[in-house]
Amino acid sequence: MAIASSPFPPRFLPCPGELPIPLDTWEKMFCNYLLVLAASGDDGLEERKRALLLNSLGTEGQRLFYTLPEQGTTMEDTITALKAHLNPKRNTVAERHVFKKRSQAEHETILQYVTVLRDLATTCDFGDKLDEMPLEKLAMDLVGPLETAFWDCKYAITLTDYHSKWPEVAFTASVTTDTVKSFLTSVFSRFGNPLSLVTDNGSQFTSVNFATFLKERGIQHIRTSVYHPAANGAIERFHRVLKSCIQTAILEKTPWKSTVTEFLQVYRSTPHSTTGMSPSTTGISPSELLLG
Repeated sequence: MAIASSPFPPRFLPCPGELPIPLDTWEKMFCNYLLVLAASGDDGLEERKRALLLNSLGTEGQRLFYTLPEQGTTMEDTITALKAHLNPKRNTVAERHVFKKRSQAEHETILQYVTVLRDLATTCDFGDKLDEMPLEKLAMDLVGPLETAFWDCKYAITLTDYHSKWPEVAFTASVTTDTVKSFLTSVFSRFGNPLSLVTDNGSQFTSVNFATFLKERGIQHIRTSVYHPAANGAIERFHRVLKSCIQTAILEKTPWKSTVTEFLQVYRSTPHSTTGMSPSTTGISPSELLLG
């Protein structure tokens, strides 16, 4: 028979104790089992879905289910009743705290660790940010020449993380390809290589030297349209705030380099208009990836 030849899903709750697997995850496994049965030509599957589900709950799972006031008559009713009992509305702030504090266990592989994090993330209400990670996609640009700046600070190289909006800034006397590479090497040595880098079509970014630099590190280079350089909006918005900070410092005759350093500290801890959170608390920030 089809049932005998199909791998049965693990029992959801075979004995008293903590749930060995989240209900939502187990439900997906059970639905996959039903798909296997349907594909094997089990014509009576619809009539037996609820019975198969109850049997898959395990001894303790069934005992728990039969204590529920609302049990229904269909498989969907059964799952709804279980979710109402086992998945009460959670405190998102508390769930995110648990997620952020979960570190990789000893002897736990990266794949196992990521799987656990994804399970924890299901109750964190990350929305469309769930599949994004900090420092996967970065935006880079150049600012300058800056008026009345020191000779070695005529230009600013800026880098912004698309996910967390975390900014990095360096001041230089010139903006050659080698200068840009040196800045990126410094950032990558602290946070690791991103998957992609977005730039405009400046000569520093279109050289063979720069293309080789990114290729050696497995980084995809995305260039904005020649006719629409402002399409790199993630960093253009940051530039407006940075330039305002520098201009204010110059007008007030304050040490603008130290002013920018203080500005970056404030910017990284201030809720961003896009994410609603500060760059240092958006899921996992670059600083958390580095320091834990």
